[in-house]
Amino acid sequence: MPGSPIPQPQCARPPQGSPCALGERADVAHSAIARILGGEVLTDIGPLARLEDALDHQLWPGRKALRDAAARHGRSTTRQ
Repeated sequence: MPGSPIPQPQCARPPQGSPCALGERADVAHSAIARILGGEVLTDIGPLARLEDALDHQLWPGRKALRDAAARHGRSTTRQ
Protein backbone atom coordinates (compact mmCIF):
# COMPACT_ATOMS: atom_id res chain seq x y z
CA MET A 1 0.00 0.00 0.00
CA PRO A 2 1.53 3.37 -0.99
CA GLY A 3 2.63 5.55 1.90
CA SER A 4 2.97 2.67 4.35
CA PRO A 5 6.21 2.56 6.32
CA ILE A 6 8.56 -0.27 5.48
CA PRO A 7 8.86 -2.58 8.50
CA GLN A 8 12.36 -2.71 9.96
CA PRO A 9 13.83 -6.03 11.08
CA GLN A 10 13.85 -6.43 14.84
CA CYS A 11 16.41 -8.22 16.99
CA ALA A 12 14.68 -11.05 18.78
CA ARG A 13 16.46 -11.80 22.08
CA PRO A 14 19.88 -10.62 20.93
CA PRO A 15 22.95 -12.42 22.27
CA GLN A 16 25.17 -10.52 24.70
CA GLY A 17 27.83 -8.52 22.85
CA SER A 18 25.95 -8.42 19.55
CA PRO A 19 25.19 -5.21 17.64
CA CYS A 20 21.52 -5.78 18.50
CA ALA A 21 22.19 -5.98 22.25
CA LEU A 22 24.46 -2.93 22.13
CA GLY A 23 21.90 -1.06 20.04
CA GLU A 24 19.23 -1.67 22.67
CA ARG A 25 21.52 -0.46 25.48
CA ALA A 26 22.75 2.60 23.57
CA ASP A 27 19.50 3.48 21.79
CA VAL A 28 21.33 3.27 18.45
CA ALA A 29 19.98 1.20 15.56
CA HIS A 30 21.74 -2.16 15.29
CA SER A 31 22.03 -1.63 11.55
CA ALA A 32 23.90 1.65 12.17
CA ILE A 33 26.27 -0.14 14.55
CA ALA A 34 26.94 -2.83 11.95
CA ARG A 35 27.67 -0.16 9.30
CA ILE A 36 29.99 1.72 11.69
CA LEU A 37 31.87 -1.48 12.56
CA GLY A 38 32.08 -2.35 8.86
CA GLY A 39 33.62 1.04 8.05
CA GLU A 40 30.73 1.93 5.76
CA VAL A 41 29.77 5.16 7.57
CA LEU A 42 31.11 7.73 9.99
CA THR A 43 28.80 8.46 12.89
CA ASP A 44 27.96 11.83 14.32
CA ILE A 45 28.47 12.83 17.94
CA GLY A 46 25.05 11.76 19.28
CA PRO A 47 25.27 8.02 18.55
CA LEU A 48 28.98 8.08 19.42
CA ALA A 49 28.23 9.54 22.87
CA ARG A 50 25.46 6.99 23.48
CA LEU A 51 27.75 4.12 22.42
CA GLU A 52 30.52 5.39 24.72
CA ASP A 53 28.03 5.59 27.58
CA ALA A 54 26.62 2.10 26.95
CA LEU A 55 30.09 0.58 26.69
CA ASP A 56 31.55 2.71 29.51
CA HIS A 57 34.55 3.23 27.24
CA GLN A 58 35.90 6.20 25.31
CA LEU A 59 35.71 5.46 21.56
CA TRP A 60 36.87 8.82 20.21
CA PRO A 61 40.00 10.16 21.88
CA GLY A 62 39.24 13.81 21.11
CA ARG A 63 41.03 16.51 19.19
CA LYS A 64 44.04 16.78 21.52
CA ALA A 65 44.88 13.08 21.10
CA LEU A 66 44.64 13.44 17.32
CA ARG A 67 46.96 16.46 17.36
CA ASP A 68 49.42 14.63 19.63
CA ALA A 69 49.46 11.59 17.35
CA ALA A 70 49.98 13.75 14.27
CA ALA A 71 52.86 15.57 15.99
CA ARG A 72 54.49 12.24 16.88
CA HIS A 73 54.41 11.33 13.20
CA GLY A 74 55.60 14.73 11.99
CA ARG A 75 52.27 15.78 10.49
CA SER A 76 50.49 19.09 10.86
CA THR A 77 46.85 19.27 11.91
CA THR A 78 46.36 22.94 11.10
CA ARG A 79 44.26 23.86 8.11
CA GLN A 80 46.03 25.63 5.27
